[in-house]
Amino acid sequence: MAELSSKDMTTKFAKLEKFQGVDFRRWQKKMHFLLTTLNVVHVLSSTAPEEKEDETPAEIRKRCKWENDDYICRGHILNGMSDSLFDIYQNVKNAKQLWNDLESKYIAEDASSKKFLVSDFNNYKMMDSRPVMEQYNELLRILGQYAQHNMQMDECIAVSSVIDKLPPSWKDFKHTLKHQKEELSLVQLGSHIRIEESLRGQESDKNKAKPDVGQPSIHMVEGNKINPKHKGKGIKRKFEDRNKPNNNSNVLVCWRCNMTGHLKRDCRVNLNKRGNVNNGAGSSGGGNYKPNGFAPQKGQNFSNLDKPMVYVCSLILESFYVQDDHCTWWIDSGATSHMCRDRRWFEKLTLTDDGSIVKMGDESTAKVCGVGIVNLTFTSGKTITLNNVLFVPRLRKNLVSGGCLNSAGFKQDEALEKFKIYKTEVELQLGVPVKCLRTDRGGEYMDPLYFQSVGIIHETTAPYTPQQNGVAERKNRVLKEMVNSMLSYSGLSKGFWGEAMLTACYVLNRVPNKRNKTTPYELWFKRTPDLNYFRIWGCRAVVKLTEPKRSALGERGVDCIFIGYAEHSKAYRFYVIDPNESVSVNTVIESRDAIFDEERFSSIPRPKDLISNVDEGQNSKILEGISDPEPLKVRKSKRGRIAKDFGSDFQLYLVEGSRDKVKLQYSYCYSIEEDPKSFKEAMKSRDAAFWKEAIDDELSSILENNTWVLSDLPPGSKPLGCKWIFKKKMKVDGTIDKFKARLVIQGFRQKPGIDYFDTYAPVARISTIRLLIALAAIHNLVVHQMDVKTAFLNGELDEEVYMKQPEGFVMPSNEHKVCKLVKSLYGLKQAPKQWHQKFDEVILSSGFKLNQSDKCVYSRFDSSGSGVIICLYVDDMLIFGTNQLQVDETKCLLSSKFAMKDMGEADVILGIRIKRVNKGIALMQSHYVEKILKKFNYSDCSPVSTPMDPSVKLMPNKGMAVSQLEYSQAIGCLMYAMTSTRPDIAYAVGRLSRYTSNPSTQHWQAIQRIFKYLKGTMDYGLYYLGYPSVLEGYSDASWITHVEEDHSSTTGWVFLLGGGAISWASKKQTCITNSTMESEFVALATAGKEAEWLRNLIYEIPLWSKPIAPISIHCDSAATLAKSYNQVYNGKSRHLGVRHSMIRDLIMNGVISVEFVKSQQNLADHLTKSLARDLVHKSVFGMGLKSILFLNGDIPNSPLVRH
Repeated sequence: MAELSSKDMTTKFAKLEKFQGVDFRRWQKKMHFLLTTLNVVHVLSSTAPEEKEDETPAEIRKRCKWENDDYICRGHILNGMSDSLFDIYQNVKNAKQLWNDLESKYIAEDASSKKFLVSDFNNYKMMDSRPVMEQYNELLRILGQYAQHNMQMDECIAVSSVIDKLPPSWKDFKHTLKHQKEELSLVQLGSHIRIEESLRGQESDKNKAKPDVGQPSIHMVEGNKINPKHKGKGIKRKFEDRNKPNNNSNVLVCWRCNMTGHLKRDCRVNLNKRGNVNNGAGSSGGGNYKPNGFAPQKGQNFSNLDKPMVYVCSLILESFYVQDDHCTWWIDSGATSHMCRDRRWFEKLTLTDDGSIVKMGDESTAKVCGVGIVNLTFTSGKTITLNNVLFVPRLRKNLVSGGCLNSAGFKQDEALEKFKIYKTEVELQLGVPVKCLRTDRGGEYMDPLYFQSVGIIHETTAPYTPQQNGVAERKNRVLKEMVNSMLSYSGLSKGFWGEAMLTACYVLNRVPNKRNKTTPYELWFKRTPDLNYFRIWGCRAVVKLTEPKRSALGERGVDCIFIGYAEHSKAYRFYVIDPNESVSVNTVIESRDAIFDEERFSSIPRPKDLISNVDEGQNSKILEGISDPEPLKVRKSKRGRIAKDFGSDFQLYLVEGSRDKVKLQYSYCYSIEEDPKSFKEAMKSRDAAFWKEAIDDELSSILENNTWVLSDLPPGSKPLGCKWIFKKKMKVDGTIDKFKARLVIQGFRQKPGIDYFDTYAPVARISTIRLLIALAAIHNLVVHQMDVKTAFLNGELDEEVYMKQPEGFVMPSNEHKVCKLVKSLYGLKQAPKQWHQKFDEVILSSGFKLNQSDKCVYSRFDSSGSGVIICLYVDDMLIFGTNQLQVDETKCLLSSKFAMKDMGEADVILGIRIKRVNKGIALMQSHYVEKILKKFNYSDCSPVSTPMDPSVKLMPNKGMAVSQLEYSQAIGCLMYAMTSTRPDIAYAVGRLSRYTSNPSTQHWQAIQRIFKYLKGTMDYGLYYLGYPSVLEGYSDASWITHVEEDHSSTTGWVFLLGGGAISWASKKQTCITNSTMESEFVALATAGKEAEWLRNLIYEIPLWSKPIAPISIHCDSAATLAKSYNQVYNGKSRHLGVRHSMIRDLIMNGVISVEFVKSQQNLADHLTKSLARDLVHKSVFGMGLKSILFLNGDIPNSPLVRH
């Protein structure tokens, strides 16, 4: 390609501007493109081959080619310069040196212009005297120079800045763009500006246009058709035609649609093909058709129209590319007339055959066969009448013109009207006036005259800050999540979202509110609601037919689906799904006489055609609608629910059963997003407003704590980076509690001995938390919970640490500065230690005493026995008080020292739910178990009665391994449940964890069995009844149960207090024992260590009576029991040695006492081996692991009997 003709080279040079010494980067890119086209650009990055004495012919050709390419390349570069620059650089030897010389000179000069770019952009103002798109492109050029100079500007900020720079006459358009719910990109913004400018130009042209006899009207299609002989004649012919004299030079004619009032570049047909106009749901249409002609608009000439009229043009903004059924109606804001494709919709129809047509956006046409009246009836009973509806059989959709509806007095929303009704109801029912209304800036409540007339203050949020109206925003989110759950659980289609929303609101008004401790219903009606009539939404029901609708010999009931409650009557709402002579299918009825089957649910598909297509001959050319995809076949539970689909959009269907009623279809987007991974992703997400609020809270906490100061970076120091971490905090029921943003420093870049020294910080043991919960049940303590906001920000640093300014919040005019940390920040290696050290100092100086057995337990009691206990786990703490006054005083103390969040009564700690039941306290993880099952797709599995099959012997894997990653994830998830509230799976999980490095199919099947067991015991929790108030333990061991592996034994022990387990373990013994007695001694020694630690812990808790009696440990080995109290060492037991001495010391010091128990009554037995169902149930029940249904009295027997 390097060998081009002189003519080709001249042509290419003519297209390239000469470099004058400015804007080098642009010229460099153009030159690089040209050199690449010529295939000589390689000489700019390579050196010339060396000339050798013994060169081969191939090497000679290669060297000659490179020299020739270098000559061509250097010539193109020199010829691309101005004459003055050509004289300077013409003596440079090769192209590579020439290129480098230019870069070293002019790129350095370009770098000095960075400081002017910001001022150019900030000071730019658009004017009405110039085309807005031209000015918009100039701004894009400046932003492009930002990228060339490696300067970054967030796209959201750039879009907002460009909107602010629009001319003054675009004020309303700016207001519309600023209050859009979705973020715009620069490309989308340019598209909106281009469309708006073209529409403004058309309106201006119409006002200026004058009537001309020789010019046809926009409604006249025959006279406006483009002459085929002009097609393909090229640009030159069109410009010649434009310069020809015209009868009226002020009238503009489009060369694409041949209509007056605009040019081709502004033609809507052009815009549609470029995808810049998007109305409705992908299709639109309209027309200004009148049955007996139409009234001409001002400035139009109709002297050449034939009678009857040959064509009527209804401008449709977009082509129909979505196909659908006959009974779907689409509301189109761009249509100028109603149109229907099926004649059976018409109440009155006048057929016409005057050749009238409808013109589509893709320039295709469809014949208008008549005009008439259509009635549309909704499920609410409301009926609207559409007049002058065009009958167009070849349309693919029935269209309702939004413009015609607006002209007829209809409104797009009823928010303000509903508020007026609500206001009247409040004032009449409660006798109090409405003084203030707070909304966002959506516009549906914008009626200043009304609010002034009734004396209501209408408060609106600041632009782009809907979080200021947080109460309404959170309530909307809760309702949406409830709707999503109800639809998913019932298996109903998304078309029922409206009924689900009404039911969700109905239920929400009748459940207690955490803040007020009562229900909204009680606050309104001053009486407690009766919930006995509540039913599971979406279940099947048989509704008894009333006398007027029931025939003498027909069915007495009809199959329905329960979809809600009647608003002002004591009745249920039902959706009819079974054909019946008395009621129509797909209708909604209300009745109080029904039989509910709450174990049966139906999956209702999307409603099909309510009117069959019988007029095939007339509509034979109509394209068939795309059929709905069949639902995926998924594994269903006994309730028959369908899989939840988060990816698709919600579509609303308002359906009635008769042929003269209609469904309207809209599209809504409602999905659950994952947590953002970066700051930019958070700002572009659907929940950007909530993430922004979370970021503001985090920064406010940082600034209030004086966490850093801006300073210059000392020489030789490197600042650490930082990152925003985003997380949705979930409640126990799975709903979103709050949006959390955390600024985290990149502590992994810290160097030990320079940036940090000591890092250790203790946390409370989970056994300690369970012990304190048991004590609370025994002594009826008040248990409250508090959270330390930004706990790590309270620790004071001893080392100098520097950090870059956080993304999105770089201080203007201080971009070069860094943050010098004064206090610790999340992510620092020493942050946990500094926080715990700070908390220790504050709490101990306030009269609290530190528990030496657990450094995160603090207590303060007076002489009367009243006091509090604080248990700290990083930034979460539980406060146990003998009375409410003591707890409140402690809260005030903590709030005065740290930024605290009062959580009220303890509800959830570390993902464990704390619930008071029947004067006791239960610890549950049902939500966590459900999350595990969903993660591994076992939500619909069949439950089993034991966590491990006793007949299965696990063997090391000698074949192909299963996924080690998934196996490890399953073990990790199960292990947290096991260590927190589920001792019943301790042995199974501990045993299976030994095969993590090489799992087999057999091991994975054993994990699946645990999942199935958890499925049947999901509602289990540790229940502390409060008695017996004695701490006791059980110890057991299984001797060499794994001969095929390593001849190891298993230790198991459990300690109980207040009727529930507080500490347990199932561990593989680290030594090989020679006898059953020795393995029991090993287990007893391990249990003795735990007993000693528990005794030391409760010794420093003032609630525990002194002196402390020895902790009784039950063992089912008579030999071990005898040897524990025997001081004689003989040859048969000399191998016990040190372990025997330790147990003897614990007994002699009064720490423990060893007692015998039968194996069938040893609660630690199932911690050492897999047992049969009855033995497992007995051990589980003995450890206080019970079903919440059993605790509430819903089932009479043991929680596992039903399996």
